[in-house]
Amino acid sequence: MALSSVLRTANVLLHVIGSILFCSGVYFHWQVKIPSKISPLDSAFGDKFKYLTFWNACIQAFFFTYCLILDIFVKSNPNKPPKTVAFKNYLFATIGFPIACFVATVFWGLYTLDRELVLPRVLDPYFPMWLNHIVHTMVAVFAVLEMLSAPHTYPERSRGLFTLGTFTVIYVVWVHIIYLKSDLWVYPILKELNLPFRMLFFAAMLAYAFLLYIIGDVVNKLVNKKVHKTCHQGISPGMQVNESSPLNSNFPVT
Repeated sequence: MALSSVLRTANVLLHVIGSILFCSGVYFHWQVKIPSKISPLDSAFGDKFKYLTFWNACIQAFFFTYCLILDIFVKSNPNKPPKTVAFKNYLFATIGFPIACFVATVFWGLYTLDRELVLPRVLDPYFPMWLNHIVHTMVAVFAVLEMLSAPHTYPERSRGLFTLGTFTVIYVVWVHIIYLKSDLWVYPILKELNLPFRMLFFAAMLAYAFLLYIIGDVVNKLVNKKVHKTCHQGISPGMQVNESSPLNSNFPVT
């Protein structure tokens, strides 16, 4: 079986599993109810939408379900993809990949440093470890697998960073709105920081998100180049490959 066909099949299977996994994750995350005496924050203003983790889980559920719908109903020409596929590319590049990797790496980094800063032990009876791994681990695993199985078209870097930056600023503003409404910080680490260090913390997180975007862009180019090279190996010197060649049209650039 040609590499392009293998990757295409793997990518569709990834979308099926991802859609089921993250839709389930969103559902079960929403069902988690923590008593106010254990965590006043959980029932405070904003409900589950206080957490970037929940935002990201919703984004991943939407993305993989949307991809699955495109797999079933949309036939894409890699040389001129329809707007529905272009939107998928843009969403993955600017928010889907960097935010998934951001959530996973920041959460587990802080968890390793001091888990009380992100997921206090007192919440363990209410927030099971399997759900924790869906929303904090598998999001990054599936984002990386999506990157490797189907190279995407990235937007101009300035445009992509602007979109990611806008998304990040909106969430930071939302965190402050929640604090003003409930007098509670969404993340315990924020109450340990005074204003200058808190602003520095947010600036560092934004810079890290930008770094993840750039890493995604670079890796996508490398994957694209590698798969193209591999798919074209074995073609005899006298065989001409043009834009309408089946080899090109079957290559799963989405």
